[in-house]
Amino acid sequence: MKHRDYLGLLINPLASGDGGGGTEPVLIDKNIDANGTYDASSDNADGYKKVVVAVEPNLQSKSVTIQQNGTTTVSPDQDKDGLSGVAITVNVSGGGGATAADVINRALTGNFRDTGITSVGRYGFVDQTGVTGIDWPNCDSVGYQAFIGCTALKNVVLDNCTSFGSNVWDVANAANLPVETLSLASLVTMNWGYGTFSKLTELYAPLLESIGDYNIQAKSTTSTRNGKMKTLELPSIKTLGTNNFAYFQLLQAVKFGPNIESIAAYCFRTTNSLHAVIFDEDTAAVPSVGNMDYTFDGANVKFYVPDALLTTWKAATNWNYNEDRIFALSTITAWTAGTYSKWDVVTNGGAYWISTADSNTEEPTTGTTKWSRIGAV
Repeated sequence: MKHRDYLGLLINPLASGDGGGGTEPVLIDKNIDANGTYDASSDNADGYKKVVVAVEPNLQSKSVTIQQNGTTTVSPDQDKDGLSGVAITVNVSGGGGATAADVINRALTGNFRDTGITSVGRYGFVDQTGVTGIDWPNCDSVGYQAFIGCTALKNVVLDNCTSFGSNVWDVANAANLPVETLSLASLVTMNWGYGTFSKLTELYAPLLESIGDYNIQAKSTTSTRNGKMKTLELPSIKTLGTNNFAYFQLLQAVKFGPNIESIAAYCFRTTNSLHAVIFDEDTAAVPSVGNMDYTFDGANVKFYVPDALLTTWKAATNWNYNEDRIFALSTITAWTAGTYSKWDVVTNGGAYWISTADSNTEEPTTGTTKWSRIGAV
């Protein structure tokens, strides 16, 4: 077992965002002698092995958390004084199907950037209530329920991550997930289970091909439907499971890439601000779509599809329910100086834009206040 890979969470945490300088940790994988006043006699009990990571000389950790088959127990050695370090546990026997139960017992605050984190195990970042952002550029996997209790986590950058365990977010408080920006540059398959991202404003996932059922939605309670995202681009998406992007009440426009194959029922449900759904001109075939009584059911949405597929698209199963809202891509024209109405769609600078103001004379470009960028042409 390579400690740095397996226990990456504890590689120099003080050097990142919480104000501590820290020193490079010393990994201790042995019984501490009398001078360390730590009795590790039960190291291998229940198939678990305790590991102590010394972070700085004066950092005291007096508790050891053991995760066993999802149940938390406390080591009988919890009250030994003089232990310098952060205590975690690793499941070395695979009990309960777990491969790791890395638990960090040091409270962190602020934005937590660390290039040393290469993976996060089960429950690996639980109850870090002071952390507002994470940026782990070398982390390639995040385990089961890793972010439970991270009630202030607004900005997530995991651009090297290709694997997430189930229920990685806080299911118990799913309606209150604080995440506002989510950058997942390498993720191809999203299947982390239920996720209610009512405060999400930006999703960056250029390689994402598949999203499982209920993975990204907003809160469905009528009085608090408050999905914040205004535009969405999914350039590589092929399949969308049920209920994704439902209740995003501020969502104005969506751009799909050319590989879209299926959109399940209840996707984009009750997105009443949605006015434009654009399908790439290189889309080869009409994607399947769920019952449109509940999918793209906003009253104002228009669908822009490749000219060559227009007739087929209008006649396709379920799409024919909204055939009068399906238009050829060629009806979207390049911006020229003039006055535009709210929800007009144009191209400019290699991108699609939607007007968010009446009597709009601004040019759609970076920094504009009256246009929203939808996605690449």
